[in-house]
Amino acid sequence: MVEKTKEKNTKKIQKKSRSTVFVALFVLITIFGAIWYFLIREEKTKEVLSVEEKIDYVVSSFDAENDASFNAVEKLVDLGTNAIDFLLEELKKDNSHSKWAAIYALSRIGYYEEQEIKDKIIKELKKEFNNKDLTLKIMAAGVAFIFGEKEGAPFLIEGLKYNIPLALTKPSELICKYSYDTLTYYTKVKIGYTCNWNNIDETSYDEWIEWWEENKDKMKWDNKSRKYEIN
Repeated sequence: MVEKTKEKNTKKIQKKSRSTVFVALFVLITIFGAIWYFLIREEKTKEVLSVEEKIDYVVSSFDAENDASFNAVEKLVDLGTNAIDFLLEELKKDNSHSKWAAIYALSRIGYYEEQEIKDKIIKELKKEFNNKDLTLKIMAAGVAFIFGEKEGAPFLIEGLKYNIPLALTKPSELICKYSYDTLTYYTKVKIGYTCNWNNIDETSYDEWIEWWEENKDKMKWDNKSRKYEIN
């Protein structure tokens, strides 16, 4: 009789233990599930914020006394499409380093994007067309031009007058050469021109002015070839 009672009690204890284990497991699963959910949400939030944080970090690392520090701008290019909106905000800042970094990175990231995205970039770049900083003005005009905004052309033509380097470029690239190469590649027009450290051809500059006045209304951007057609 005693043995049967002990056996019965043992079974009750085992049953209760199993119930306790199941409850404990359920509680643990619920807790870990909640932790996992909030960690994933937090991680996703960090991913969004990290783009902005990385941009701030790179720009703040620029040192006017150390040209090599500006090579870090390539890290902005690596951020890809997700960085475009943040870079557009960077472009609006009253800071030449922020603007320079944004224009450079947008030129690389946006080149193969859909025209809708390019147009959004162009809208902000056009605000820099009258920037007093020659480098920023020519870069903004050049990027807008290769994204399909022909109104960048007159500023590039203006750039033909300057055989001075674009700021922060390594190796140094002359403004006149950057302007000429951009114009000729995307318009397929070859107007004789000389631009080097010692010489600049002002007569050809006049020819480019004449060409623009004659063809500006005929120029159409071709998305397929990524060049201008003159009809």
